[in-house]
Amino acid sequence: MGELIEVGIISQHKRIYSKMLEVLEKHLKMKNTAQIINVMDNWQYDDMIEINSIEEAENYMESKIVTIEKRSSCNQVGVSVEKKQKGYIVECWINPYKEVIDKEYNELVNKIIKCFETNNIIDVCGVGKEVSVDYDKSIYTLIKDSHNIDLWIISQQIYSTNQLNELNIKSVII
Repeated sequence: MGELIEVGIISQHKRIYSKMLEVLEKHLKMKNTAQIINVMDNWQYDDMIEINSIEEAENYMESKIVTIEKRSSCNQVGVSVEKKQKGYIVECWINPYKEVIDKEYNELVNKIIKCFETNNIIDVCGVGKEVSVDYDKSIYTLIKDSHNIDLWIISQQIYSTNQLNELNIKSVII
């Protein structure tokens, strides 16, 4: 089994989750997937229920944590959406059941960048393997204290208003 490739996003637009699912599924060439959608109060899985439709899940995204997972025989892709004070936290992951390195990893990262360049609906996005990010911190501290992020994709406004040029990070400013 390979490492999880994770994409953590802060956005003012919850619909970014569907675009990310599409990008990740296309990258993995997933077909015939089984879908599992869960809704819960918190990350202790309190009051968790399973629902059947994306449309119903979107109704819960204002007040609950929603997770959507798709599985095929060879791959898994998932996304969680949680509304916080600073916006929607959208965490995406893929498990291709193999290690993704070099050219294949760079191709995936470039697809993610391209998705955001054309939509320009993110504040901050971190891409990496087995990442650790604390979304409850300020943007500056969130980025400074994160682990295993290979690339940050940051909106121009967030970059300039949070003095992120002071940090030694690999980033793309959109």
